[in-house]
Amino acid sequence: PSKGFCYRVYDVPDRDYILIHSATFAGDRRKGLLSDLRGCITLGKTRGVYKNQRGIFVSKVEVNRFNTLMNKQDFILEVSNVDNYISIA
Repeated sequence: PSKGFCYRVYDVPDRDYILIHSATFAGDRRKGLLSDLRGCITLGKTRGVYKNQRGIFVSKVEVNRFNTLMNKQDFILEVSNVDNYISIA
């Protein structure tokens, strides 16, 4: 893959090929916003504004750190939406 090693998320209703990879933007392309994601998940250290759009920063470093810590081991990912924040347990 162009992103190198990525974890793949399975068993997501009506979705397939969801990856965890680095990204900066996750905007709605239909509204003319930039997006590096199409349903995938990213990790980062900080959030802010770049090119007049909110984004997540230090993503490559954090995804690489996560991958190193996980050592390609399987894990269970639970995603829930609480008060407009995404919480990953």
